[in-house]
Amino acid sequence: MTTSGRYTFGAAALLLVVAAVAVYTVWRGQHPSRPQPLRSSAKTADEPAAGAKSPAGSTRSADNFPKSADASAVARRTNRKPDDPKSQDAPANDDPLARGVRYLLSQQGFDREENVGDGLWRSPQYGTLRGGAGSTALVLYALATLPEERRAAASEAIARGFAALEPGIEKQSQVSNPDGSLDFPAYGTALLLLADQRPAGDRLSDENRRRLVNFLLQSQLAEGRGVLPDSPHYGGWEIVSAGGNAGQATTDPQISVTSFALEALAGIGQQSEADVAAAIARGLQWAQRCQFSEGSEALRGGFSFVPPGNNLLAKAGWIDEDSKRGRPYGTATCDGIHCLLAGGLSGDDAQVRAAVDWLVRADELDYVPGFEDEKGVRNLLCEAPEGPSRQKVPDPFFTQDATTNRWRDSLEFYYLFRLAGLLPLLPGEVSAKWRAQIRQILHRRQRDDGSWQNDATRNREDDPLIATAFAVAALAEIDRQE
Repeated sequence: MTTSGRYTFGAAALLLVVAAVAVYTVWRGQHPSRPQPLRSSAKTADEPAAGAKSPAGSTRSADNFPKSADASAVARRTNRKPDDPKSQDAPANDDPLARGVRYLLSQQGFDREENVGDGLWRSPQYGTLRGGAGSTALVLYALATLPEERRAAASEAIARGFAALEPGIEKQSQVSNPDGSLDFPAYGTALLLLADQRPAGDRLSDENRRRLVNFLLQSQLAEGRGVLPDSPHYGGWEIVSAGGNAGQATTDPQISVTSFALEALAGIGQQSEADVAAAIARGLQWAQRCQFSEGSEALRGGFSFVPPGNNLLAKAGWIDEDSKRGRPYGTATCDGIHCLLAGGLSGDDAQVRAAVDWLVRADELDYVPGFEDEKGVRNLLCEAPEGPSRQKVPDPFFTQDATTNRWRDSLEFYYLFRLAGLLPLLPGEVSAKWRAQIRQILHRRQRDDGSWQNDATRNREDDPLIATAFAVAALAEIDRQE
């Protein structure tokens, strides 16, 4: 390029730059910019603090919530105003059960596009559940409970989940993680057997099914475990089972895991076998000792978490100064009824009717009833046990903040789940009312992604996988009844 050519090119370029600057100056005059303030670490009034939950999962206050389930009561439980549109019912075409199922399917360890994954559901919240066995058994139970018309969408996920647990069963003869490590094996084993008994189940091999049944028989606290009939533990199941190893230290048996073990054994269709029938009879007798056969209306017919003589696991407090007899409360009473039915009692049996009457008298679904003294004064936290034979020792469970550590709130979704299966036993008008109320509560509490999550942490319902499995099982059970 010649010298004159270079000058000509440079002049043209300079004119283009000047023109661009002029255009930009005119645009700035029409669109003046606003100075941006420096970001402060302090949150403004309308900006959520770190860790704050959206309205769908907002933290509830520590108020003593009234027994009414009207808009004001719901507002107090969710920190919303009664006229807040978000606290009202969702549109009729919004299907909470379908959304909950989609959430559970999205959480399975499997990529459908890539066709890779192990098929387990792992807790996003708790390290002890990240192995996947316990969470997977619970989710499979919930999905297998779906009515037939809703089950097709979950059939492949159910098959993958069952297949994912088979290696652990072959290694340990109980539900365990693929590497053989244990993850709440008594619960997991009972739940997987129950899922297998549903129409969507029947996925276990005959050999693995036999292994799981034998595990439940061997893990019951009875002679095979060195527990004799005069023990208050005799006949129950514990949350962490020793798998039949006599003399091994155990946790105390409790009504929840015992109810699932009894239901699983009662549903295998082999009650005529002497060992199964004997285990069911022992479990029924253990559960019956948890029921109050007399007393005030706050006691009569209800179930405590453990029978008399066990003063360690009474979640609702005690009725005696020596802390020997736990109070009855909602979830324990539901589990107790499931025990009675699995043990062979009919819905018309006097013990069953007495427990159902306790639930009807309590007339509470917004939170778990029973966490109060007989005068109706509600305890935000149970009192730590104290008696002549026990030293009162500080327990972090009893000193954490009441908004996150109340048993009555921590059991919210589990209560609705266990109650849903008992609705046919209730008087007709009560059954219809509670069926609608369970739907309303779960509809209102569902989060935007289709999951449920409890703000209270003590029963691990703050893990959305656990809370959603409970909620889906409750809604599916209601659908199956209609």
